[in-house]
Amino acid sequence: MFTHFDAGSALGVGLGIFGIAATVYLYFRARERPRVAYLRSTRALLDGDSPLSSNAVEIRYAGQLVPAVVRTVIALWNGGRRTIDADDVVAKDPLRIEFSCETEILRARVLNCSRAVNGVRVRAGRSEVGLEFDFLDYMDGALIEILHTTTGAKAAIFGTVKGMPRGPEFRGSISAPGEGALHGSGHVSALDWLKRHSHQLGASMTIIGSASLALGALLVGRASVGDPSAGVMLTVLAAAGASIVGSGLLGLWARRPRVPKAILSEPGEEA
Repeated sequence: MFTHFDAGSALGVGLGIFGIAATVYLYFRARERPRVAYLRSTRALLDGDSPLSSNAVEIRYAGQLVPAVVRTVIALWNGGRRTIDADDVVAKDPLRIEFSCETEILRARVLNCSRAVNGVRVRAGRSEVGLEFDFLDYMDGALIEILHTTTGAKAAIFGTVKGMPRGPEFRGSISAPGEGALHGSGHVSALDWLKRHSHQLGASMTIIGSASLALGALLVGRASVGDPSAGVMLTVLAAAGASIVGSGLLGLWARRPRVPKAILSEPGEEA
């Protein structure tokens, strides 16, 4: 009577375990790679276009007349388990901070660093900021401040690090989760969309997988009375449900906020 049920259950459980094991393996393999990640925050300190300003008001920085003084703060760190050395940064495409529209860099400096031996330093150009370091171990990073002149300019980190073909990962705002596109008219690529909505996708996968397992449990009654089709359905649902739940939960775990707390405190603040 229970032949189909027993075989279906065993196969379903086996496939579910295989799916979860494969997800765990791929997750930890990905963690072994270097992973340059960053958050950003932008705030206008002085804005000549503000309704509170007038033609009689001039904004000057170090004696230079500027349209605005905007402060961008970037938290940068290595979220991967593999150490990133200075030689891992490709010389033809060095790490740098660029902006989504034209702006003039007034000042760039390192506000905080996880460890002084990391040797994190910045080089301010006219419209971009170069990034250099001696090495970054897992969860090593720095807090970088840039003063510039355009209120709508969004910062992004570009460059090539060996082992990171997709480049540095934008993780959203320091004070709030993700923002819109960095460049152009607001178009977001499919990959960027998946990255920015990974928490929602992970939660959805977990819910869908749980629903599949619940539906499979309802079929147990039918399978127990000798319905062969119920045993087959139970196999499929158990395998799919377990795999999707495992993938969803690991996705949520992998994308949880993990920023070195030491670098988020500015000079004069407690970590």
